[in-house]
Amino acid sequence: DKRLVLMINSTAAVSAMLFSAYSSPLAQPRNLIAAHIIAATISVSLDYFNKHFEDTVPRWVVTPMAPALTTLFTCRLGIVHPPACSVALIYIEDVDEIKELGWMYVGVPVFVDC
Repeated sequence: DKRLVLMINSTAAVSAMLFSAYSSPLAQPRNLIAAHIIAATISVSLDYFNKHFEDTVPRWVVTPMAPALTTLFTCRLGIVHPPACSVALIYIEDVDEIKELGWMYVGVPVFVDC
């Protein structure tokens, strides 16, 4: 299943962080869960608004905006978790199997990675 293969990118990054830097503030459960939810919400929202407004923003602008906005919001909220950027990037790329999840994608990375 292509959805599972794509989610491995995020899971591998989370695993590497949890096993190598488990005492780091970036690897704490609060950061992991909240940052993944924020990243998924940002990427689904960007994709929704881009489709709703008939592709007013080019795809090459929207794609880097997802991880950039994820970094911005998680830094401002004090819940930085670097693998969350991969969650945002996985959805915003044009992969039909992932896009079919729609808003359910907000919970999928958290449940797969935890």
